[in-house]
Amino acid sequence: MKTLRKGDKGDEVKLLQDALNADGASLKADGDFGKKTEKAVLAFQERRELLSDGIVGRVTWKALGVSDKAPKWAGDAPERIGWKRVDLDKVGDGYDRATLRIDVAKQLIDLRIELASYGGRVISSGGKRNISRSASSNQSSKSFHYTGRAIDLWVYGGMQDLENDPYVVTKGEKARQWVVFARATEGESMELDGWLHSKQDTRKTVGNFVNLTELMEKYGFSPIRARKSYKKSNYGAAEWWHFQYEEGLTKGESTFGEELLKVWKEEDLKGSPPWEHRDAVFGVSWF
Repeated sequence: MKTLRKGDKGDEVKLLQDALNADGASLKADGDFGKKTEKAVLAFQERRELLSDGIVGRVTWKALGVSDKAPKWAGDAPERIGWKRVDLDKVGDGYDRATLRIDVAKQLIDLRIELASYGGRVISSGGKRNISRSASSNQSSKSFHYTGRAIDLWVYGGMQDLENDPYVVTKGEKARQWVVFARATEGESMELDGWLHSKQDTRKTVGNFVNLTELMEKYGFSPIRARKSYKKSNYGAAEWWHFQYEEGLTKGESTFGEELLKVWKEEDLKGSPPWEHRDAVFGVSWF
């Protein structure tokens, strides 16, 4: 990576600002290395016991988790992986299918088989997201959905009616973290403190459940936290339903562009909202 200092501008500065924000800073990622960015760099260097000079060289980049290698999407495109539609379970207005990258789809199929053995169901609100679709306030232009690596459970399958929802969502140990339980006829009998969105509080519910978050993680699907904007008036930011397949990605090295090129043609990607973030690095500026 290029050595950066106060006064520099460009995409690499924006990458630096994203990396600093991931470490706890609150910078505007505008690509302008000004006083605030320099202050954040100095604070980061001091915390990591590095030379505190405000200059971002190889050592600081490495400490931030950013590789000095060229983005993998640059040059020869990676081998393209196809798409596969997975049949799921139909409940309410949830989808009975989802389209994912072939290798990710296989994991979802195996997961569904195991959950079905307990009498549970996989109901979805979608997988693949078309690259022409712009992001909204509750969606990201760097979403794993564009890469075929994400599945949304049925958005209204939890937090609505704790006695009948197919999924009961509980609060995790960390802030804005959720743990999802699937209602399953052969599951373990449990009493759960389910989160009720309309009350913004928990209520006890009893039934037979399987810890779906644990099962998803077994097959490579990681949960994400609620957005900071989540509140009663913004249900779309709850994100309890979103699980993303992170197997095969290397923090500090894998890029969003590389993953996009595994499922889309570059000529189709150019000019699309996600392609603007092709340099985003997994675990640094892409989560």
